[in-house]
Parts: sequence; C-alpha cells; structure tokens
Amino acid sequence: MTSYVVLDASFVYKSLAPGSQRDKCRQLIHQWKQEKQTLCSPTIWVYEFTSLLTKLVYWGELSEQDAQESLAFGLDLGVELIVPTEDQVRQAFLWTRQLNRVAAYDSFYVALAESLGCELWTADTKLANAVDRPWVKVVV
Repeated sequence: MTSYVVLDASFVYKSLAPGSQRDKCRQLIHQWKQEKQTLCSPTIWVYEFTSLLTKLVYWGELSEQDAQESLAFGLDLGVELIVPTEDQVRQAFLWTRQLNRVAAYDSFYVALAESLGCELWTADTKLANAVDRPWVKVVV
C-alpha cells in the first residue's frame, strides 16, 4: 500500500527560500523519501509553484537564474501530480464554502489529503488554522 504526503506550493517554496524553514522542509522531504512515502499534490501544484516563481521574478524578489534553479529543484522532487477525481472536486467545493473563501485552489490540497487519508504539509498558517484538522501540518 502506498503511503502519501500532500505538499502544497508554499511548502515546496519554503524548501528553497533562504530562512529558517528551508532546513526543516528539506529535513522532512529527506525523511519522507527515506520512509518511501510518495510526495504528491493535485495537478494545480505545478501551476501554483511556477506562478509563484514568476511573480517573485516580476517583483524583483528573485533573479531569473534563481527562479530557474528553484523550478528545477521543485520538479526534481518527484512530486506525483494527481488529477482530482469528481469526488475530490466536490470536496474541494465544500471545503471552499466551509472556509468562506472565494477561490478553491487551497481546497484541492485539503480534499486530496482528506481522500488519501494522509497529512497535508503547508507553509500557510492561515490555511492550517482555518482547516483546523490534525492532519494539516504547517512547517514552522
């Protein structure tokens, strides 16, 4: 049986960005790989991660070269992209409504983790607090 860990784009970005969270994120990634856990995300992850990097370049917070290196690092993690099932789409809709949010992006990560019965790791404290489930973990 496959054991999964869902990662959102903010978690993967924090594994790249200078700061105290980078070492913790990388340590967790190493641990999960040692434990043969499958890192996964809904397909939206690749769009969010790429958009995050392009925004940082646009705003002058990241160089083009650093963004390219970050993109390569993120893609090399081997995150399995999972196309949402109809049930997960419905769950994402319900989570979005329950969280009183306009957009459903974060809810797809929540719905995937919930359906797989695994942890969701994020760097988004607001998301973790809003969902308020023990399987939603925030890297600190």
